[in-house]
Amino acid sequence: MTAYTDWIRGMKCLVCDDLGEPHHVKARGAGGRDWHCVPLCRRHHNEGDAPNSGWLTFQRKYNVNLMFAARILHEAWLKPRPPGEN
Repeated sequence: MTAYTDWIRGMKCLVCDDLGEPHHVKARGAGGRDWHCVPLCRRHHNEGDAPNSGWLTFQRKYNVNLMFAARILHEAWLKPRPPGEN
């Protein structure tokens, strides 16, 4: 894990208020990097990975654009923060 994915891990799921964990919107095997992460709880992460659902269906169901959310989070990460704040 990196400092960035640790930062993502401390956020709430994009869909519900449960604690999120880093979900790579673009798989590492497909060239994805840590900055392609968004926070999703285990339940929603599993739902998107389910063979009968898929991520496009997931995004339509919850009206969320995962790649856009990943970009916004990465931009927020790059903004200067006070010393000691991750």
